[in-house]
Amino acid sequence: MKNIAIYSLVILLFSSLQFQQIDNTTAKEKTVQALPPTFITLADIPECDESGTFPQKNPLPWWRYATQLQYSCAVYDKDNVAWVMLIFYEFWKDEFGDSGGNVKRALNNLQIVWGKEALEVDNIYSLNGTFIPKARVCGLVKGDYEIWVMSEPRMSDTALVHELVHIALIHTCGSADPDHEGDGFPCWTAEHSMLIEDINSLLYEKYNL
Repeated sequence: MKNIAIYSLVILLFSSLQFQQIDNTTAKEKTVQALPPTFITLADIPECDESGTFPQKNPLPWWRYATQLQYSCAVYDKDNVAWVMLIFYEFWKDEFGDSGGNVKRALNNLQIVWGKEALEVDNIYSLNGTFIPKARVCGLVKGDYEIWVMSEPRMSDTALVHELVHIALIHTCGSADPDHEGDGFPCWTAEHSMLIEDINSLLYEKYNL
């Protein structure tokens, strides 16, 4: 069909965008259909240009204006990144809701910057809220619609999902909540930390991402 591009990730085009279970696991278990995902779009999505200059900014499928700034075409395949974002959004919506569409809007406009090495930054917090004057980090919120993430062999080993939680909190709670589960900011809870673990486990175990 003319102007139809089929990509290597499968998105089931239900109006509710809900994931369906493929086995008889309990209803409480969050599952995503374990099939090779495919994105079907009406517009061509440019591929990363191996012979181009780097860092290279490329659009992501499914998410209207989302992009990734890549230092290598291998980091990462656009379909896999978009798939991780969709899984995150479905888990978030199931756990916390998104009645106003603020999280989806943020993801639609997100830029992900991939880095090779950890960054040294000042004045950060551990997951339990402990203040750290200086440390090397593997993920960082750069703005309301931009995150920096250090690459790893698998995306489930990166801080991508962690930083997506920060972005979601900016647009639903009014703060990225830099001290995480600490008491200085009101947004991040233990449920957010568990969400990250659940999603990264799914990415690794079912999708080898």
